[in-house]
Amino acid sequence: MRGLVVDENLERLTVLTGGLERQEYWLAQLTEKYGEPTHLDSEKKENRLGAVFNSYVVSWRFSNLGVDFQGSLDSTEMGSIDVVTNKGIDFLSGTRLDHPPQKQNQGPKL
Repeated sequence: MRGLVVDENLERLTVLTGGLERQEYWLAQLTEKYGEPTHLDSEKKENRLGAVFNSYVVSWRFSNLGVDFQGSLDSTEMGSIDVVTNKGIDFLSGTRLDHPPQKQNQGPKL
């Protein structure tokens, strides 16, 4: 797990998952929390034995943050969930834009 703290607030969180074996579980959990994805795609991945699987590439976009899920990374045994706020995106891109304070129900929390 990795995090990014900007101005004493957590603005990004990255969590590694169990890869292809656990991708259905994590997709269901994320869909329950964030609703239907903004984008859902898959890409072909091959394991060490040469078997080919579909690996999810999914994202949710809100006015205050973005969520990205990859069923697997370079290894089919590891995937990732990345949640980042607008302030985190600005910090990572080198810009420090001032976003107006978010209203209570404008989007999910990190």
